[in-house]
Amino acid sequence: MLILRALRWDGTPAGQAPQSAREIEDAHVGSSQHYPEWPNLAAMMFGLARGWPARPMLRFHRDGAWHGVTWGDFAVRAASVARGLRAAGVSAGDRVLVVSESRPEVPIL
Repeated sequence: MLILRALRWDGTPAGQAPQSAREIEDAHVGSSQHYPEWPNLAAMMFGLARGWPARPMLRFHRDGAWHGVTWGDFAVRAASVARGLRAAGVSAGDRVLVVSESRPEVPIL
């Protein structure tokens, strides 16, 4: 049986983590910046993809060569993942856990 224990950055159990956006902001170490043009991370990522479809989003080294993913490629792949999650019954407000090694595909999720 695999048991995962989620911890906050400061090491306290995730069950004791702040739940509201204001609590999360207040718990954040250092100053935070607000970007009103981006209400959430998805809006930011897809907005950047619309503005920069041919620009590289990330580059990674695999099998002895460098590869890249453009912002446009990212948007297509992320939208495909979103459709798959919706088809599997995931809806707004649901939480999805991703367990992965460090990979270039992680931002797409």
